[in-house]
Amino acid sequence: MRLEPFRALLLAPSRVGDPASARAFARPYRAVAARLLAWEASGRVTRSQAPALFLHEYTAGGLTIRGLVGAPAIDQRASGLDDRAVWPHEGIHPARVDELASRMFEMGMNPAPILLVHEGPADVRALLKIVTARVPDVEYLDRTEQKQRIWAITDPAEIDAINTSLRDGAALIADGHHRYAAYLQLQEAHPGTAWDRGPAMLVDQTDTPLFLGAIHRTLTGVSVADVCDAALLAGGTVHPEARREALADLAPDTLVLTDSERWAVVAPPRLRASSSWSGCRADSSRRWRNSRHRSPSTTPPRMR
Repeated sequence: MRLEPFRALLLAPSRVGDPASARAFARPYRAVAARLLAWEASGRVTRSQAPALFLHEYTAGGLTIRGLVGAPAIDQRASGLDDRAVWPHEGIHPARVDELASRMFEMGMNPAPILLVHEGPADVRALLKIVTARVPDVEYLDRTEQKQRIWAITDPAEIDAINTSLRDGAALIADGHHRYAAYLQLQEAHPGTAWDRGPAMLVDQTDTPLFLGAIHRTLTGVSVADVCDAALLAGGTVHPEARREALADLAPDTLVLTDSERWAVVAPPRLRASSSWSGCRADSSRRWRNSRHRSPSTTPPRMR
């Protein structure tokens, strides 16, 4: 793996977390580049002075994540599993990939990096510790009360040292499977251009580990009582609880069910922590869309 330096466009601190900032990437997509130039002229967007790798750190709720942002080479394909640098952990929908690739090509840019995670080399952690001892190039508290700090790494010797250590490593896609597939599609269609690179944020799980939150699912056509009965028949345990207590009981070997009115904690039988999952907030968009046509008694339970 190799992270190439690049020149970045950054939202002004006052705009980070502002819902109105999403308009930068709104339709028509072909106007996005001109729109960002106008935003840069008005101070809503800033451009890095020189190509760099960026060390980006953000802290919220006592959790700090720090990662290197650079542009991995998309044009260098692996010849086999042994030299593969980027690994997925889930499938993709081809239609979604086509849509993203078309949108990005129309914009003429990559709007955000994908998120990669790896077990970083100790010498890279040591070098980045030196970097974080410097005064950040950017530091602020955004509108969502996340503390943001960014250091631009422009020293060729430091960039070479980082990439030398990363050369034989590999990373897992934590977020951005469809965007990564769109990167590959655009590179294949436009080789030898800027599409040979695609931005990524690389987080060292040993240094500032990502927190794996609970998975959420919506079940239609069944009630909380139905799922609880099924769990009991399968040999699991069920405990009806209030919302606060139920969420506090989330664990690798428990599920939390809710239809927004009733709550229950379910421990399925023989569910081992090493291979289990726990749920959290449900994807309730479908429930909202259909809320006019569903009575409370048939509201699907949500696994948290």
